[in-house]
Amino acid sequence: DYVPKRNNLLENIMTRYFWQTTTWRWVDKVIKKSDFIGVNYYAEDHVGLGEPILNGGYLFQDLTDMGWNIQPDGLENLLVTLNKRYHKKIIITENGLADAKDKKRTRFIDEHIKAIKRAINEGANVKGYMHWSLMDNFRSEERRVGKECRSRWSPYH
Repeated sequence: DYVPKRNNLLENIMTRYFWQTTTWRWVDKVIKKSDFIGVNYYAEDHVGLGEPILNGGYLFQDLTDMGWNIQPDGLENLLVTLNKRYHKKIIITENGLADAKDKKRTRFIDEHIKAIKRAINEGANVKGYMHWSLMDNFRSEERRVGKECRSRWSPYH
């Protein structure tokens, strides 16, 4: 099973516990009724002690505008693990980055598509990919004005 590796034994134990008690346990309960697995992937989560300085061997050099690390290998590892564990079709329903100046977007998409291709070559049954877009930032906002509730669509961020 895919569990990100950490720098010391205690962090490895904590990370494995987190994955086993949250992620896999929940998916195990719903997978039999699912036609496919939907994956929203932006970055790996970190469970450990102190400052996260390493991520799968990467120093945190390439970050999104939100400070999230860019690590396509994490997506590849997750897709391969999901395939080995559940044998279901996989659709990447969200993947993207905050990049106001659009300097990293092309490389981000290219590297993540390459990671998906590597996962497919390892047997992952990936059937679709949807990149996060401007339209994902529109949300319905409800406001109370007196006794009325008014809804409107507006940029979320």
